[in-house]
This record gives sequence, structure tokens and C-alpha cells, in this order.
Amino acid sequence: MEPRDMHVAQLNPRINGKSGQGVSSHHAGGAQVVFGDGSVRFLVDEEISPDVLGALFTRAGGETLVKTKEGLRLIAPSGD
Repeated sequence: MEPRDMHVAQLNPRINGKSGQGVSSHHAGGAQVVFGDGSVRFLVDEEISPDVLGALFTRAGGETLVKTKEGLRLIAPSGD
């Protein structure tokens, strides 16, 4: 299986979810994830909502990912 074989609608919207394909690892509470720019981040399951995780699976949305005290959130593109 390769990333291009996965469709975002079929992915489990949680990190380390019990069923389906998605982001998972052997780390308790989250997963190490490599982003397209080469950066690596530990995504904590409690800090990331299913809509944020779903947006990370695609590149066409144009959202910006921001870390706040409440966790990760998306900022929609401005549409300039």
C-alpha cells in the first residue's frame, strides 16, 4: 500500500484509531508524522480534531496549521 492508494474519505479521523487506515504509530497518545516540506512533528491525538487531521491528508485546501493553547487548528485561506 502506498499513500496514493488511500482516499481521505476512507481514513480513520483519529490518530492511532482502532479501525481503518490512517495515522498510527507505536507511540502512546500520538504519532510521529513527516510532512511534505520534510519537517517531522509529533501529533498528539487529544490536540487534533478530525477536521484538522482530514485537512492534513490533502494538499488542495490551502489551510494553515497553527498550534494554540487549545491544540492544533486550521486557518482557512484568505482568498486574496
